[in-house]
Parts: sequence; structure tokens; C-alpha cells
Amino acid sequence: MRALRFTAAVLALVALPACSLLGLDKFQQQRCTRDDQCSSLEAISPTGDACRTWQCNNPTDGDGICEARTRDDDGDNAPPMMCAGAAAADCDDMDPARSPMVLEACNMVDDDCDGVVDPSFAAMSSTNAMLGASAGRVTFSRGYTGGEVSVVRVPPRGTADPLQLGMIQPGSTSALVITPAMTDDSESGAGAHATLGDDGTLVVYDPVAAAEDCGGDATRPIQARWLRSNGTVAATSCLDQTRLAAATLTPEPEGDVLLVWVDDAGTRECGSAPDAPVRARVLRTIGGATPRVDSGPVVELGSTTDALGPSVTFVEGQGWVIAHVGSAGQIVVNRLAVTAAIADYDQDAVAMISSIATTSAAEVTVSVGDAGSVAVAYTTGGCAATNAVEVRTAEISGSSVTFGAAIAVTEEANRNRRAPVATYHPVRDEWVVFYREVDDEQALRLTATGTAVGAPVALGIGTVAGRPYVEAISPSGGTPSWGFVAVTTGGEVRSGTLACVSPT
Repeated sequence: MRALRFTAAVLALVALPACSLLGLDKFQQQRCTRDDQCSSLEAISPTGDACRTWQCNNPTDGDGICEARTRDDDGDNAPPMMCAGAAAADCDDMDPARSPMVLEACNMVDDDCDGVVDPSFAAMSSTNAMLGASAGRVTFSRGYTGGEVSVVRVPPRGTADPLQLGMIQPGSTSALVITPAMTDDSESGAGAHATLGDDGTLVVYDPVAAAEDCGGDATRPIQARWLRSNGTVAATSCLDQTRLAAATLTPEPEGDVLLVWVDDAGTRECGSAPDAPVRARVLRTIGGATPRVDSGPVVELGSTTDALGPSVTFVEGQGWVIAHVGSAGQIVVNRLAVTAAIADYDQDAVAMISSIATTSAAEVTVSVGDAGSVAVAYTTGGCAATNAVEVRTAEISGSSVTFGAAIAVTEEANRNRRAPVATYHPVRDEWVVFYREVDDEQALRLTATGTAVGAPVALGIGTVAGRPYVEAISPSGGTPSWGFVAVTTGGEVRSGTLACVSPT
């Protein structure tokens, strides 16, 4: 009976609101060496405050007392967001490795709870080849294995240099060995290429020797040449176009390759390129004892004033998506569906899926994102000194596309910004936008929703000619990053990576 009366007295004391915490702090004095030894007090005497819990006040010395203190479930001396200001908040109160007192590491985690994952990025690059001041047109494409980049150099117009090809790893410091493939030089200095796995490389250009190779045709049509990996010609197809500028070749998984080009005989410069037709046709390589390159009908895609010409990407389940700047400065986006027969790649397979109503766009590129999305990167303000870079992401569904609002990558402030390329990283769930600013290439990361991550990073490679090649890299056991290959206006081939840099 005496024990029951004592227990009732304790319970009556606990029920008194005015002395619930103050009285118990003095009354309990429960000894502890760990926080979990104090958790039972919450049932006996709840704090009544989600931001105060029973904790051990001196667990490290093994001689502590249970006290009602500010919540800190992981014991890293940082309260959770609901119990502290944003500057001092713990973004994961169950993980002591994440708090405002922790240094950020390159691990795809917001370690220091500032809302930014891996904020510190830097570019590392090296010179892989010196092509000279008259480098001609250098194009890049995904290599045989996917871990390397195929490089083709189309010699300048009117020179006696051969067409050359080689392979390089993004970020590699090794020299680029470019192997001469053919001895005839280019009629216009323009061309494009795509690699076709171990089967070789498909190159389209207008060689001087076209008249002899195409039965003496005096119009010198451009050619599609299928080159083996050793540079020898497996097959040649004579196409009926007579002018080639700003061309691109883009393969699809089954092996067909879309050729898109600007039909223009003159030199195309940003700001002074004439309005010229944009045309396309599908090429198909056929192996066997007598290999050949078949071609589909010519498809008309309007006209463009863009010096870099159209940009193309392949979207799984949708086909090729083609973007170019129209004659009125608007961005035109077309889709060419994949068909079984090469003869069916005709005008009926093309659908204009969008037109972005800008009036001064220039140098547009289109890139594939996640789950069928695409991004269009372009400059506003044309080729003037005061222009800006913008990106629009979109979802494609059948013959329609819905673009989001314009995302400002740069501000318009007396700077010459050119040739933007946006590339999505599926592991990081981020975009990176490469663009030229005055005399150096810059890179800026964007979240999937379009928020800038950190400040722009200068690549330190000088002025880039044309569009650089950029791809997402996810090394086994390494930090996801981006690799790039570019040729400068001085004729240097540079490769490198844009990667996270952990604090030292």
C-alpha cells in the first residue's frame, strides 16, 4: 500500500502543467551514456514540443544526465530544418554525415545542407592534335564502343589535303592519331560523318574527284562514302545534290542514318549567312559481298539563316528531331518518323511539331533528355555582341511537343555568346550548357527544373569553331561528369572533362 501511495504521488506531480519540465529535470536525474537511454522519458513526461526531446547531455564521457534539449536525432550538433533557421539546419537529422558543419564531397549528395548537390565543378583538358590554322571542318561522333569519340577532318576548300579520321577518348591526354582515308580533297570544305559500330564510318562530303567516281558527272554531286576502320572505302553512293554546307549525320539504333544539310554553295558566317534550303535524306549501309549505301528521297524542311545549320537528335520511340533557325528568326522543330522501307522516308514521314516564336534566334541545337524529353538551346539577339543563351525543355508525344518557359542561361550584357549545346546527364539528373563567350568556352549546370547550379565554369580552351561534342560520363566507381571534345579556331583538337572537385 505504501508503494502504491508513492506511485500515485509521482503521477500527480507529473500531471501538474506548471512544473512538468522544470520539476522533472530536477526529479528524474536519470543517468545515461547514450541518447536512446532517455527515450523512455518521452512516454512518462512528453516535452509537448516537437523540437525538444529527451537526450543525454554528456554521452561521450559516459557520465551524462537525461535532459529535455533541442532535437538532434543524429547527434551531429545540428537541429533539423523545422527546429532551426535555414543557415544552421540539418537537412537529414538521421544521418550524422550530413549537416552544415560538413564539407561537401563529390558523392551526388548535399553533404553541407546548402541545397546544392556537388556545387564545385572545374574543367580539365589537354591538346590532342594540332591541325594548323587552316583546319578545315572537323566533326565528331560517338565512337565504336561508346567510350570514345570518332573524329573526321574534311580538308579546307581547294587544298590538296586528304580526308582524315581518328578516335579519341574524352578527357584523354594522349595524342590524336588521324589516319589519311582518301587522297582527294574537298570541293567546299564541308562535310559530316557518323560511326556505325565496328562496321566503320559513314562520311558525306563533296570530294574534288566526284566527277570521276560518279561516272563523269560534271555537276560533281556530293558523296556518301562508307569507310572501313583502316580508312579504305567499302562503298560509295553518289547523291544528286550539288551544294553542301552545314551538314550533320545522325544514326538511329537500327542503323539508318539521317543526313540533314543546308543547300548553299557560299561560305556561311554567323550574321551574314544567306537564307538557304534545309534538306534531308536517310542513308542505309548494306553489307555483304558487295557493300553499298542506299539513300531515300529528299525531304524539304524549310530554310535557315543559321550559319551552323540544323541540329539533329534521335529520340527513342519518336524518330529524328530536327531543329533549325527559320528565315524570320524563329526556331522550327521537325520530326522524321522511322520507317521500315528506305523509300518511305519521304515528305509524308515529316511533321513540324513546334515553332518557337523568337525573332532573333541563332545557332540552335537540340538534345535528347530523360524519358523522351528534349532541350533546345539557342542564342537570342542573333550574332551581335549583345546576346544571351536560353534553353527550353520539352516533352514529345507523337506529332506534338510542349515546350516549357525559356530558361535564361546568361544575361544580355555586352558579351558575345555563341553556339550553345545542352546535354543531359541521366545519373546527375542535370543539364549542362556549353557556350562560347567572347574568346573562351563556358559551361553552366542546370537542374532538371532549370535552376542554375553554381557559377559558369571556363574551360580554358580558347575560341571553339562550330559546336563542341559533349557527352555524359558515368565511370564505374567514379563521379558522374561530362566529357567534351572541341576544335579551336587555331586548329587545336582539345578534349577534357567537366567534373566535381572535392575540397582539399
